[in-house]
Amino acid sequence: MMTFWLLWIGFGLSFVGSLPFGMLNLTVADLGMRKGMRPALLFAAGAALLEYGQSLLAIRFAQWFIAGSTLRIYIDWAAVIIFFSLGLYFLLSKNQPVKTNQEPPQADHHYFIKGVGMAVFNVIVYPYWVFYSTFLINQGWMSTSWADSLSFSAGITLGAWALFYCYARFSVWLIGRSEHFAVYATRFFALMVFTLGAIQLYHNLWN
Repeated sequence: MMTFWLLWIGFGLSFVGSLPFGMLNLTVADLGMRKGMRPALLFAAGAALLEYGQSLLAIRFAQWFIAGSTLRIYIDWAAVIIFFSLGLYFLLSKNQPVKTNQEPPQADHHYFIKGVGMAVFNVIVYPYWVFYSTFLINQGWMSTSWADSLSFSAGITLGAWALFYCYARFSVWLIGRSEHFAVYATRFFALMVFTLGAIQLYHNLWN
């Protein structure tokens, strides 16, 4: 019975955990405004699919991650590099009007693979899911069985995709009300990611 509830616990934790601005949901929103709903959802599907494997890895090896304290240092510094790189990407990206039914056939694969590729660098998910899986195990709400691990990871994947869908839908809704909104929004995304990178850098240097 608890295996079923772990699906929804994973969904809720993933949805809420993905709400703050991050490199994946900002990219989904950016694609939604510049390219349209389909490319944004394909990117989201790729990113969410990879998070299934990432979260499962974190759950199965939670104790190993916790024991390796030096690993967190590398993750924190990798996050700084990724945030600043993504900020430059948003800042330098060209804004194009939303196109419908004009993408070449291979574009579908391009956006899906891009989602998978960018999610690879979203290393912050590892300590996040290590923390929650360890907490659930310690509370007796999740066992170390594969059934519980797979159910929890499935919920995480569904929660991430649902949140990405909301970001994409909202961005398309906004762009439909202003032709010039994408230009300012992309710059805003760049500013937000640079801010996240600066916060992470401050944390690394003074904590």
